[in-house]
Amino acid sequence: MVTQLLIYKLKYIDLNANFNYLILMVTKSDIEKFIVKQLSNICKEPQNSFSAKTQLVGENRSIKSMQLVELLLKMEEYVEENLNKKFNWADNSAMSERFSVLRTVGSLAEHVVELNSKK
Repeated sequence: MVTQLLIYKLKYIDLNANFNYLILMVTKSDIEKFIVKQLSNICKEPQNSFSAKTQLVGENRSIKSMQLVELLLKMEEYVEENLNKKFNWADNSAMSERFSVLRTVGSLAEHVVELNSKK
């Protein structure tokens, strides 16, 4: 019986005999790349137009409201399908310009990593 599995990014996790699922370890950089790729597709602009510092909400945002909604739908789908977690972007605090996890690509990626690390 195998008691160790090679996990994404060459990380190992010990498994006991009753543990029958794999935990996907994602990094902030992985999620940022996914978000940038999605923004490129949604906005029809080159990927190098976006970075971790790209502002998503607020007065100086880089994308339109409808593009943000499209991105959040993609993120919700990604998180639920790949990480088996719930991604709630519809609450009032999510849209707060100052404290929102949606401030930048980087803050959104950090939020997804934190979601994945919770049990």
